[in-house]
Amino acid sequence: MKNPIIISVTEQAVDGFNYEARNQLKRDTDKFVTDLIKEAHRLEENIHTTEKKPEITSSIISNANFWLRNNLSKPKPRPSYRILKVISNILWLIVGILFQTEKLQKETNFFIFFIFLLAFAIILSTISVLNEN
Repeated sequence: MKNPIIISVTEQAVDGFNYEARNQLKRDTDKFVTDLIKEAHRLEENIHTTEKKPEITSSIISNANFWLRNNLSKPKPRPSYRILKVISNILWLIVGILFQTEKLQKETNFFIFFIFLLAFAIILSTISVLNEN
């Protein structure tokens, strides 16, 4: 196993930080390093086309840092969000198929069902759009 990378911060740099601030700095630094490593692996996977062992270079790390700092990197959405989006689109298709003006005007139960379906489609679409960001 190779030597671990140790990141050090001088005492002078954190002068005035209380105990909680130092702990928060450590947690945020650990999270940033973890995110940077994940982003570097993601970028390397997009470049990597051979069966050789992946190699992450300094330029990949620089690009990953740029992507992270500028919020350009988007994590893969959870499968539940994709399923929600598919259900939402199918629901809109069903609403479109069921839209029959004569039937909506004459049958009260069909009208209530249609309005309920339409409201449900609007809610699911809104949730799926909000979860994209």
